[in-house]
Amino acid sequence: MDPAVTPQTGGFRGEGGVPIHTVAWPLPGARADVVVVHGYAEHAGRYEHVAAALVGAGFSAHALDQRGHGRSGGSLGEIDSWARLVGDLESFISSVRSSQETKRPLFLVGHSMGALATATVLARRRVEVDAAVMSGIPLVQKVETSPLVIPLMKLMSRVTPRLPITALEADYISRDPDVVEAYVSDPFVYRGKINARTGTGILAATDWLRNHLGDIDQPVLFLCGTDDKLTAAEGSTIAYEGVASSDKNIERYEGLYHEVFNEPERETVLSDMLSWLEKHV
Repeated sequence: MDPAVTPQTGGFRGEGGVPIHTVAWPLPGARADVVVVHGYAEHAGRYEHVAAALVGAGFSAHALDQRGHGRSGGSLGEIDSWARLVGDLESFISSVRSSQETKRPLFLVGHSMGALATATVLARRRVEVDAAVMSGIPLVQKVETSPLVIPLMKLMSRVTPRLPITALEADYISRDPDVVEAYVSDPFVYRGKINARTGTGILAATDWLRNHLGDIDQPVLFLCGTDDKLTAAEGSTIAYEGVASSDKNIERYEGLYHEVFNEPERETVLSDMLSWLEKHV
């Protein structure tokens, strides 16, 4: 990262008054702004290396800890409302756009649940986004569960919404043992089980997006690991084929796990992302 670029932390009040933590890596004279959207149970701090790559390529980077994640407010690991989470992201995008000294492109980079939120923002079209990169979009579940889990989760979300249902397997995020160790020991990573309310909200958001992929016509790039054990690579294919974008691409990385930005081959993935973004400045 450019040594002249110092991370700047901040925040704003999200929907319902929830405090949202933000961090930015502003580059003077940047060619574009990139908003990075993290996945479930993690936080923006895990994307410092992505921000460094973006800044090194001439972009300003921005990220937020979504509600119920990292340093933001809400119960850790819980999404009280998917609509509010998306509203928070749209507000953040608007603030980044309004802070531009001169108008320049604004891109999104979303991972997993963050890719789901990114695609939702694109489909809703309430804020202006010029292009987006989405990795591991969770349209198809890979983890095998009992057929009773989803109906039970939907029922419990109405009766006991905080009932723990299932947990993410840390070993499935990356083939790099150092990444897994850092993830497990990170105090801002949620290591408990997804509760009924959160799981039901994400499933409903997935169903909604499947029905609204055709509303997305912005330039998009989908990234996925073929050995993703959390969200099937098939989900990225479904999204790629379903969007109305004439400018779209998909990169499938053979043998990679869920977090393609944190795999041993991360430099290749980051290079592919940067090359694509540079073509859309």
